[in-house]
Amino acid sequence: NNIAICLSGDLDPDKTVASIEKYFGNWKPSAHIDVPQFPAQPALTAPVDTTVVGKEAPMLFMGWRADASKSLQLDTLEVIAQLLSNGQAGLFDLDLSQKLKVQEVSAGIADMDEYSVFYVYGQPKSGQTLQEVRSLALSEIEKLKTSFDVEKKSWADEKSLLVQRAETAEAALKEVTTELTGVKNHVSHMV
Repeated sequence: NNIAICLSGDLDPDKTVASIEKYFGNWKPSAHIDVPQFPAQPALTAPVDTTVVGKEAPMLFMGWRADASKSLQLDTLEVIAQLLSNGQAGLFDLDLSQKLKVQEVSAGIADMDEYSVFYVYGQPKSGQTLQEVRSLALSEIEKLKTSFDVEKKSWADEKSLLVQRAETAEAALKEVTTELTGVKNHVSHMV
């Protein structure tokens, strides 16, 4: 039900089909495909720092576990990733890349079936350490969190002001409604 045989090169079609029939021809599709079930992963309670040594240029990956790909959380994380790095006006773009504080830095999500990952990727410029790239990226994330908290307080203050104005208007309307009801009653007794 879910297999593909991929071949490339200078193939003789008759011999290739015969070979496939010989080795795979007796395979039958299953009526049911089991989806493996895995236990939930334990919570991450502390950072896990891993160093991999290779021939590539130094790079930094930081990741935070997120919900599965079908979760609405990923929409929020995608907005956050775009606020941090969108190639032009994200916080990473404006404060780090364009000001040449790092070689490269970006944020994104990798959505997967069981868990997804919100990640930050960075490359240091010449003479810069990965720890410096990490600190710069985390400070931009903190800026975003702080500005969101300020906005959230501003929204709460605005909401409070709007509720207060609505209550004042409602009280004023109540007085007018009471007065008009009295006038209506007075007029109806006159007739």
